[in-house]
Amino acid sequence: GYGTARAAIDGTLTALTLAPLLAAKFAATVLGLGLGLPGGLIGPSLVLGALAGGLSGHWLPGADPGLCALLGMGAMMGATLNAPLAALVALLELTQDPRLILPAMLTIAAADLVSHRVFGLPSVFVAQLQMRGIDWPPRERP
Repeated sequence: GYGTARAAIDGTLTALTLAPLLAAKFAATVLGLGLGLPGGLIGPSLVLGALAGGLSGHWLPGADPGLCALLGMGAMMGATLNAPLAALVALLELTQDPRLILPAMLTIAAADLVSHRVFGLPSVFVAQLQMRGIDWPPRERP
């Protein structure tokens, strides 16, 4: 996972490599979550974001696939976890490059708006609670 994300950030993977890796990681993550296997969500969201961003960087004319992979990591983490500030801080901690702040803020904010405001999706943690029959946020008691 993380080695693949690093390769996407470095720009060493081609679009023909990124596409099947993205599909396989997505399937493995969905299968693991669906089966209730123990594991984290932050790591898979970072890897999926790096793969999707790197792939989009190959499709966009003049785009840097490595930068797109970094921005994809932040966008996927922020939208999946409904934690845009945590995603921004994570990117800054990973890169230690303050020049990334503005493009990362724009990308993460756009992902948050599309995920939560346009489609009305909750964070993955809230969705897991709801699948287990736990109402979140809790209803007020009379």
